[in-house]
Amino acid sequence: MFYFDIFSQICKYLNNKDKIGLSAISHATDCFKYRLIYTNRIFEPRIRGLPFYDNFECVNINCTCAKIPKNTKKMHMACFRECDRNPELLSLNNLTHLVLYKTSTLSSRRCAGQENICYVYQNILIPKSVTHLKIGGHFDQPINIPNSVTHLIFGGHFNQSIEKVLPNFITHLTFGEYFNRSIKNIIPNSVTHLTFGYSFNASIKNCIPDSVTHLTLRYGFDNFGTRLPASITCLKLENYSNIKHKTLFVKDLDNFTEDYHHILKKYIPGSMNEIIIVSKE
Repeated sequence: MFYFDIFSQICKYLNNKDKIGLSAISHATDCFKYRLIYTNRIFEPRIRGLPFYDNFECVNINCTCAKIPKNTKKMHMACFRECDRNPELLSLNNLTHLVLYKTSTLSSRRCAGQENICYVYQNILIPKSVTHLKIGGHFDQPINIPNSVTHLIFGGHFNQSIEKVLPNFITHLTFGEYFNRSIKNIIPNSVTHLTFGYSFNASIKNCIPDSVTHLTLRYGFDNFGTRLPASITCLKLENYSNIKHKTLFVKDLDNFTEDYHHILKKYIPGSMNEIIIVSKE
């Protein structure tokens, strides 16, 4: 006699395909596949029509998809510039991780009759259960973000105003390569990890809250305006070169002749533990 609780514990170590294969070994276990939860990422069209469709937690869909598994927790939605409807995302009460991705305009055929606007993303209502949100690809349009989001990543092409956009309880905030907007009075006091992309050159004078402990900027950024908050313990500088990973301490800056190191010494707090210089891949 096979018991489902034992069987399901074994299946925790298997991928989606192997779970289904194992359940097919006998008539007694065949019914278990209707109760198992499938956690590996899969393209929605591949499971469309399955009687246990709603058991998949991690799916890739396009923005014209008419149906989404009810128990989805992690979802990657892509816009291929063919959208004409808005999926009812609010019905996904278990959704915690969401990626909204848009393809290049070069592959565009139509998208709400507008060249750079996705109809779905323009009208999307992100569920309040979402805690991790990533906006990727060529996504560059306004968006409403629920206060439930704590981890937010803006993709490389995003360069919209973020005034009154950021959630109040966000802790990890990353801007993409093209973002270069004012952040004055915008970054919430809840943010602890803050990352800016290579194009960012707006002033950060009195713009970094005291809650931030980890800050990432491009190597060569010099628009500080004032000393960084003493709360920052780690500063990461990303360089588009073949420079090897290097960790410096504040006292090490005295040993360098490069002008930029003297600029850093002027603006970084003495409480900072380390400065990490890495190659941006």
